[in-house]
Parts: sequence; C-alpha cells; structure tokens
Amino acid sequence: FSLSGIKMGGEGKVKTSIVKAKVYGCAPLKRIELIKDGKTVFYKNEEKMDISIEWKDPEPLKQKHFYYLRVIQADGQMAWSSPIWINKIEKGGRKYEAKHYSFYHRSATR
Repeated sequence: FSLSGIKMGGEGKVKTSIVKAKVYGCAPLKRIELIKDGKTVFYKNEEKMDISIEWKDPEPLKQKHFYYLRVIQADGQMAWSSPIWINKIEKGGRKYEAKHYSFYHRSATR
C-alpha cells in the first residue's frame, strides 16, 4: 500500500494523492476499502484471493489527511493497514518522506 510513493506507515508531502495497493488474502477476499480521515472514499468488491487497486483522490489537498486500507475476507476475517499521513506541498516545496513505520497483518486463522 502506497500513496504517491509514500509507503504504508509513512508520512510526507504530496501534490496529488494516488493510492496503489495489492492485498493477498489468507482466504478469498470479499472487499477492500480505502479510508480517508475516517470515511470510506473508495471500495472494490471482488471475491478473489488477491486484489489490486489504483485510485486518484479527486479532491484537492487543503490540509493534513490520513489514509488506510480495510480488507474483509469472504469468511468475515478483517485486516487494516498502517495509515499514511500526508500534507500538501506548499509552493516551492519538496516532496519528502519524514518517517516510515511499516508492518502488515495476516489473520492467524484459516
């Protein structure tokens, strides 16, 4: 999971928010959701073992935001990604990745 080149668990500044993610299920996946500031802004329903998404946020950046993924398997098991925190690049500013905390979760049950 990344947002405009910033990896899951990271934070930075971007001009536009482009989300890319690949999710590999322990069981068939049912749904993947992209959450922005606590609200679902994109979702994809597909019953497959693996799901990929790419989504560009149509809203211009005006403030700090956070994004994360929520995944639901067909058997009801759920997982969440680490969030990515972003802020817009001010005029003349540079993109950077200040911090990076990365981990993933897979259900222990099958």
